[in-house]
Amino acid sequence: MILFMGLLEKLGLAQKKKEMAPLIGEKLKKEKEAYSLKRNPYIRAFIFVCFIGISMLSLPHATINSGLNYTVGQPWRAEDLTAPYTFALKKTSSEIEQEQETLRSQVAPIYLVDPNASISVQTRIDSLYRNIQPVLESYAIWRIHKENEELTVFDDSIRFAQEYADAAIDLTEPSWNVLFESYYDVQANNRSSNQFIGVSVKQELEQLIGQLLNEGIINVAKSNIQGNELTLRNQRNSTEQLVNLTRVRDRREANEFAQFRMNREFDERVAQLAMELYNKSILPNYMFSQADTEAKIQEAIATISDNKGAVAQGQVIIRKGDLVTEERANVLRSFAEARSENASEAERWLRFSGGAIAIIAIALVFFMYLYLYRRPISGHNGLFFLVFLTMSLVTATSAVIFKLDLASPYIIPIAIAPIILTIIFDSRVGIIASVTLASLIGLVNGNDFEFTIATICACSMGVFSVRDIKDRSQFFFTTPGIVFATYVIVTGAFGLAKLGGWEAYFNQLMFIAFNALLILFTYPLILLFEKLFGVTTDFTLLELGDTNRPVLKELMNKAPGTFHHSLQVANLSEAAASAIHANPLLCRVGALYHDIGKMVKPSYFVENQGGGNNEHDNLKPQMSAMIIKAHVSEGVKMAEEYNLPEKIVEFIATHHGTSVIRYFYEKAREDESYKEMLNEEQFRYEGPLPSTKETGILLLADGIEAASRAMKNPTYVKLENLVNKMIEDRVAEGQLSKCPLTFRDIDMIKESFLNILVGVYHNRIEYPEEKKEIKDSSNGKEQLPEKKPDQQTENETN
Repeated sequence: MILFMGLLEKLGLAQKKKEMAPLIGEKLKKEKEAYSLKRNPYIRAFIFVCFIGISMLSLPHATINSGLNYTVGQPWRAEDLTAPYTFALKKTSSEIEQEQETLRSQVAPIYLVDPNASISVQTRIDSLYRNIQPVLESYAIWRIHKENEELTVFDDSIRFAQEYADAAIDLTEPSWNVLFESYYDVQANNRSSNQFIGVSVKQELEQLIGQLLNEGIINVAKSNIQGNELTLRNQRNSTEQLVNLTRVRDRREANEFAQFRMNREFDERVAQLAMELYNKSILPNYMFSQADTEAKIQEAIATISDNKGAVAQGQVIIRKGDLVTEERANVLRSFAEARSENASEAERWLRFSGGAIAIIAIALVFFMYLYLYRRPISGHNGLFFLVFLTMSLVTATSAVIFKLDLASPYIIPIAIAPIILTIIFDSRVGIIASVTLASLIGLVNGNDFEFTIATICACSMGVFSVRDIKDRSQFFFTTPGIVFATYVIVTGAFGLAKLGGWEAYFNQLMFIAFNALLILFTYPLILLFEKLFGVTTDFTLLELGDTNRPVLKELMNKAPGTFHHSLQVANLSEAAASAIHANPLLCRVGALYHDIGKMVKPSYFVENQGGGNNEHDNLKPQMSAMIIKAHVSEGVKMAEEYNLPEKIVEFIATHHGTSVIRYFYEKAREDESYKEMLNEEQFRYEGPLPSTKETGILLLADGIEAASRAMKNPTYVKLENLVNKMIEDRVAEGQLSKCPLTFRDIDMIKESFLNILVGVYHNRIEYPEEKKEIKDSSNGKEQLPEKKPDQQTENETN
């Protein structure tokens, strides 16, 4: 990369450098800085190479892209395509699915024979009779004793009730009555037990169930079975036979047959008893096996061929101008698969190399942008790593999705990276990142032009939506909605252009919606990056701008005058930053905190004295200057205690630059006793000088606000002269020598300051008759001062 940068310099593409006079030790300092951890170019080269490597992980090495570009329903725009070799014609997915469904309906379901079913049924019958017997005995004893009027009748009745409850056999009352009467009749008349109706019912049940199990009972209703056959598999005997469905019964048919037999053998009341006992005993002996049936189906499906024919070498696949129908599209897909399967290892590597070169070229364009136009990023290893780490998260996600073929590419939350970079840096970095990532992932996704364009549009709109964040709701609701809507509109537009593909379009909507929801993870990622890399985003600035934060509330309570002064400076700084397209939010927040050091000794600063005693009247000028200067270092110390961001600390440290505390310096010069040992450096702030547009604006706004507040009887001309003089003095002193402010910026800052001050002192200003135009403080539009302040209408005054 170092050699590459040297080549750029020779070609005249290197970043423009500012001509500055070399300082003592500057060369040595630059050499040390170049190879420090933050500036070492080898680290940046390693980061860039890693990003390219991660991007290359998505490239398909095992497949060859046919290079055929076509759309179903549109004419073939290329030249006539002829088969260079014979290749198999693949079946379409719908054809394969149809064959699979046919096989599923043809495969006979598998039923496993339960060899223990008859034993289980007999066990149930025996168990029923064992539970019924005590109830019948207690009933017979109670009836006999009752008829004989024996004394134990009451106890017998209680015993019968207890046995009946303990039996817990769910028979109907008529069925119990049949059993009770029959059993009592046998016992009371000393008849043979075989004359008990329960014996006859049991014998008939055993014969009936034996017959049913021999013929077979399946556990699935026949109405749910496709086809007329089923496979019986006896695992004990290791046999399998195909049986017609009419040879077996399901539960309904078995019940109907049992009812018929019982009605034939018994009267209605006994038949009802027999059916109730039957229902409590019967079990199917042919059990449907879902697993075995599915295994047999899959075995049959595996025999389906993917091919349905062949295209001979030299045969015309499609001619120029022919409409690409579904059938022709299938031939083209078959040709593409055949080309991929028949490709040599050299062709695969060439395909991979081509994709790799394209990835390098796309990444290099992004790097060149950073190198030429965002030198603070490309020259700082931490920020450089932050940029490519953010983009690598997206490319790594796409690599996983493409390698595992998990979902549609529209689910990849590409917009996260540009949005993060916009919030941390600026919208231009975000836009270039959008184009870079969309191009990279579109390249990997089979040179998908539609995906690339849709992603560029959606990400760009997402970037524009966070360019100027005012609150969190804007980010959590507006941005995901804009990204989703843009994707929907652009992909829908491509669908309209193709006059088709709506099924695929609606399928993509779910992935696009999920993509938009993933943007919400941007917020925690930004918080993480702020902690890891020490950057300050607009989210943090919005929080710091809340005047209810502890340090600002303390400033308001201890130094109310300074707090009011800070608010006015914030208004001036914010307006000026907006005018020159700097960061107005950063300016405002920096201005709010720039004088927090005055809380240590608030009464020594004029804005907090309220017209009372001046503490400096009893001090020597040198001591007063020391106290005044100390508010800068005290402010830096307090900012570090409150863990304020480094950007805000920079405002505190530089808001006076290295200017001289002129009032006390002149006071010391007036004292003859100090003239000989007077040193201007004693009255000079220690700096450093402001190095950004925002800190330079604050330096100017701080002095102008204080001076304008002290002005008696302000007029438009006085304010104009004050603004011009103070800014020109600061420029002449070199206080803005390190700020990237142009002369045009200085003029716009003057104009902005004047507009704000005119608004502040609106009711006190006397306008000169010769002044034809002034800036309206609320909207910045030029207006003619046709009326004196005392002649203005009520609406204008308000």
